[in-house]
Amino acid sequence: MIILKKVTLLLGLMFLLTSMANANEAQDLLRKAREEYYKSIEGQEKSKKEAAKAEKERIAKEEKAKKEAERKAIAEKNETFWNELIWREFFMQILWHFPHTSNKSFKEKYDAIQWENNEEKFKKWCQGKTGYPFVDAGMRELNKTGHMHNRVRMIVASFLCKHLLIDWRWGEAYFAQNLLDYEMASNVGNWQWAAGSGVDAAPYFRIFNPTEQIKKFDKDLKYIKKWVPELETQYYPKPIVDHKEAREKCLKVYKEAVG
Repeated sequence: MIILKKVTLLLGLMFLLTSMANANEAQDLLRKAREEYYKSIEGQEKSKKEAAKAEKERIAKEEKAKKEAERKAIAEKNETFWNELIWREFFMQILWHFPHTSNKSFKEKYDAIQWENNEEKFKKWCQGKTGYPFVDAGMRELNKTGHMHNRVRMIVASFLCKHLLIDWRWGEAYFAQNLLDYEMASNVGNWQWAAGSGVDAAPYFRIFNPTEQIKKFDKDLKYIKKWVPELETQYYPKPIVDHKEAREKCLKVYKEAVG
């Protein structure tokens, strides 16, 4: 009996000691977990501060670059550069105050023009296979690079509207799809200028002669031969329209519509 009591007491002491050891171990685990938690919070706060600092530095860098660009722009002496900026702002104001001109003529009577809208000819214009070297060079450059010189844009636009009698909106949409520097107000405004239907537009009887334009702006054929290498070979297509006949038809159709 005495031995049983001693054994019971010993087992009790062992249980108590074990419980105390488990409790201490649990406390250690809890302390370590708490320390890890606070470390993670501190890490998150540090990351947030670093991210905020990086964002602030990025914004400051962009602002500095913007101010430098503005300074250079203001100091620019190139008259053509300023003229293009002025035209862009002009067309933006027109589109803002006359939003309907995005798909309707600024001069309403020009919407009465009976366009032929020949899909096959439009396709050849898009591909740069009209048989008119300046037009073809411009369209091929556009398709390949997304760029086109302003003078060439006027030539290809005039050709589409006045030589082929295709609605300016078709050309405007094609440019919108392919120009890397596309901007809606300028694109719409310039196409309406070429078609004669826009504000301050070229008169409808002003019809560019694509061949004469070569003599003025690419007499050495440097630009044209870059984009039309098969020029002066049997592989280059014949003109899809005759300039003189197309001009006379254009004048007749326009006059019937706008008087």
